[in-house]
Amino acid sequence: MKHDNWRKYDIVADFTDEDVRQLISLVEPFVNQREIQFDDDNIEVIKMTFLRDDFPIMELDFDDLTGFLIANDEIIAHPELPGITFARWED
Repeated sequence: MKHDNWRKYDIVADFTDEDVRQLISLVEPFVNQREIQFDDDNIEVIKMTFLRDDFPIMELDFDDLTGFLIANDEIIAHPELPGITFARWED
């Protein structure tokens, strides 16, 4: 899989349950792996990483309430997600 036209975006959101559901729905068609990291007590999810062929497409960090999305034009073309903004990193 080529990644030439993929760009990195910060995800600006409150990380509510609905925000997370919408973000997962956005990348789900492009993902074939998920990594979930739990806290020390194995109770709360602290980080989720979504990958395609070992290439990270999205990461959500629930400790820091930060995230990033690495997207191509196909993914980012329809991100009308209420309460979520994508801030593109400069090349």
